[in-house]
Amino acid sequence: MIYPDFFYDFNCIADKCRHTCCKGWEIDIDDDTADYYLNMPGKLGERIRRSIEKHDGNEGYSFILTEDERCPMLRPDGLCDIILEEGDDLLCDICALHPRFYEEINGLSLAGLGLSCEAVCDLLLEKEKPVMFIEEEEEESSSANEERLSFEELLNRLSIKSTFPDYSPKISNERLSFILNVMEKTEPINDEWTAHLEAMKSASDEIIIESGKPIDQVKLNNVYTYIFYRQLERITEYGIKSLTEYARLCTDFIYYDSLFTGDLPEAVRCFSEQIEYSTENVDILTHNQTWPEPYLS
Repeated sequence: MIYPDFFYDFNCIADKCRHTCCKGWEIDIDDDTADYYLNMPGKLGERIRRSIEKHDGNEGYSFILTEDERCPMLRPDGLCDIILEEGDDLLCDICALHPRFYEEINGLSLAGLGLSCEAVCDLLLEKEKPVMFIEEEEEESSSANEERLSFEELLNRLSIKSTFPDYSPKISNERLSFILNVMEKTEPINDEWTAHLEAMKSASDEIIIESGKPIDQVKLNNVYTYIFYRQLERITEYGIKSLTEYARLCTDFIYYDSLFTGDLPEAVRCFSEQIEYSTENVDILTHNQTWPEPYLS
């Protein structure tokens, strides 16, 4: 298995999280967990059964979100009643795995952490050196051999022949306008996203002025690399050129957003929440294969 070098450093920050993953998302319940919940004894079992429903067509279950789109098991203090009463083992798969993801690419297993989680953003942005990837191979002796790979070495290991360029933002009003116009084509998951893009458009001159300040090249390059890594499963469908352009577009947007808000971690998290967890939105951005001037200049 291959994973980023901060993969095992992740810990859920639970009630300290400002953007809980237990709100604003549909929470599907895998079949095995649903079967257990439907027969679970005790008051908690009764409460869970009152809090879940079958999907249309009777295909699977999901939690019934509250009016403010919170999981019914989420307490006001940000903790989960299921975990507090029964432990992590009773969570449905999606809750137990998030924000982790796993993919199979060219015969290799890849793992990672989604950037919609603020704790993951902090792990990535705290790195003072380029992110590396660990290839771990289990041996029959139950010990594991590990090898550290740069992203370019990882691409070669996946039989993807490419010289992966470093990221460096190129600043212009035309580029910012192009990026915001492309982002407006995506499907917003909430009204805040649409309002935020409009606010960025209105402040475009101020954003360009802010771009004169020094940047942390390592942080931005790690964001660029990791956004590309997140979409490696699409390499066969879209090719290296399209994914490189996608990663650059998204990192440019994050950079401009961080100039607008003064908050790079939140710019990364908000981008991931809006784009990376929507197959439709990723498709919209990766389909932009004709990149006009001055974007490519």
